Amino acid sequence: MELVLYRHGETTLSGGEKRFLGTTECCLSPRGREQIRVAAMEYRGRPERIYCSPSIRCRESAQIFADVLSGYQSRPKIVYRECLREIHMGEWDGKTFSEVRNLYPKAYEERGRDLVHFRVPGGETFLEVQKRAVAEMEQIRREEKGEILIMTHHGVIRTLRCHYLGISLSKLMEWKLGYGQCCTLRV
Repeated sequence: MELVLYRHGETTLSGGEKRFLGTTECCLSPRGREQIRVAAMEYRGRPERIYCSPSIRCRESAQIFADVLSGYQSRPKIVYRECLREIHMGEWDGKTFSEVRNLYPKAYEERGRDLVHFRVPGGETFLEVQKRAVAEMEQIRREEKGEILIMTHHGVIRTLRCHYLGISLSKLMEWKLGYGQCCTLRV
């Protein structure tokens, strides 16, 4: 069985200085909408459903993807799953990296030393993200027979990739996926 994991398109907050963008809501930028449209046009699968994070950037991406696919197949149903949300960054959510380094210097260093277990106050760890995302994938795998198309976030995809490829979660930041790009995993 294949998991086809797409990262949402670029957002209105993607430009400029890098920021901690977990549960902060934002829309796709015009470039992000185009990234998803192109990705959907290049996609050759025929999913009945697109499983999707309920965040605005993923919902917009899934809608565009489904609209494009409906041009040559029946329109896939979009199914929202809370466990596909991005990591909750708590007090840091929406802040730039430089803001966090200035406001929380010790915590920022601690995060660098233990990315897997570090928890921002009010947030969650990457280990927790991985556990909820893997549990969700296993549930979806029980519900589906063929290819599984997921529209989600970079952090979620990274944790799933580590799990299904047997890579230490401590190495999740060593791999990157661009906006509107996909990662296919055989599970």
